[in-house]
Amino acid sequence: MENRICIDGVWYVRETTPPTFKINPESVIHTISCVWESGNWGFEATMCLREDDPTDFYPDPTIDITDKREEYENWIKHECDNPNWMFGVLNNDPESMVDANEMMDEQGLTEFKAFLEYLIEKGWLKK
Repeated sequence: MENRICIDGVWYVRETTPPTFKINPESVIHTISCVWESGNWGFEATMCLREDDPTDFYPDPTIDITDKREEYENWIKHECDNPNWMFGVLNNDPESMVDANEMMDEQGLTEFKAFLEYLIEKGWLKK
């Protein structure tokens, strides 16, 4: 039975006031991102903005790599946020290539390197 109260002989359903919650604007992180996809691979680079200004962001993007070679339900996602690793992949550094070869096939690596070059051209990834 519902939680009821009686006031002056009239029965009412007791209501509770839901708690209010306010988000502190200073704790919100604004981002800007760019996405490039092929038939088998997807790459999304995200930069965190210092303020709500798309020209002032922290260095070094986070890149989400999506392996779409399988059916949609089985897509595999990887996240990388280490610029040293990204440059290692670009330069075929053996240490970086261990992980890269486990994550991507030859086509994926070629496309990932092209995406990294694009990010360098746009100033999102700095040497």
